[in-house]
Amino acid sequence: MPTDRADAPNVVWATNFQFDSTVDGKAVKIASMLDEHTRLSLTKQHGAVMIDPSHQAQLGVSN
Repeated sequence: MPTDRADAPNVVWATNFQFDSTVDGKAVKIASMLDEHTRLSLTKQHGAVMIDPSHQAQLGVSN
């Protein structure tokens, strides 16, 4: 996948998924999304975050 430079907002987004558990064994799943240019993060508890599909951006995911 080609890598674009994050020279403006909404060009390159990075995602990260983390899995953990509480001391009583309940699963905790954390998904974060970060704009590589502004370094701002989209966050919302217990729900979905929607991105306007009219913006052409690159979404980077690494293992």
